[in-house]
Amino acid sequence: MEFGKMEHVTPDISELSNEITYHKYLMNRLNGKRFFHDIAIPDYIVMEMAAKQAGESCEKLYLRDIARRMDIPVSRISQIARRLKDRGLVLWAHDGDGREGTYLILTETGSEALKRQEDVLKEYYEKVIARFGKEAFIQFLKQMAKLEIIMKEEAGKMKGERKERGGTANGE
Repeated sequence: MEFGKMEHVTPDISELSNEITYHKYLMNRLNGKRFFHDIAIPDYIVMEMAAKQAGESCEKLYLRDIARRMDIPVSRISQIARRLKDRGLVLWAHDGDGREGTYLILTETGSEALKRQEDVLKEYYEKVIARFGKEAFIQFLKQMAKLEIIMKEEAGKMKGERKERGGTANGE
């Protein structure tokens, strides 16, 4: 079966897993290269979270909360935050002696960069949604969210099973 050609086929599990892997790769590659020039996708997500948190609830966005929401280690979020800080897009701050954790504040320069990126994405997705249909797009996003929850749960189960057998995903 050729990737992206599933119209008249009843694929087996192997073909379905290959297809989802291919489509996730393709979407990330296309979106990353075509629409993210000034900031990387992870940077955009972190900046968008910081802007949303500050705007909606005026609460602080701690690195540990970003890591939890993005499902990546705090050390990786620290790398992203340092890159953003070095570019003047965010500020790092902490309460008291820092035991509560570090949080991010979007700078004016960061807000401007975020707005430019949002404008690019809005222009693109307005066209995509017009062709795909707004309700269909909303349903697709809901289904993707549901699928990602299930995939994350199953990956966690598999990781636990490998630990019990004494191995890792790399066969170690």
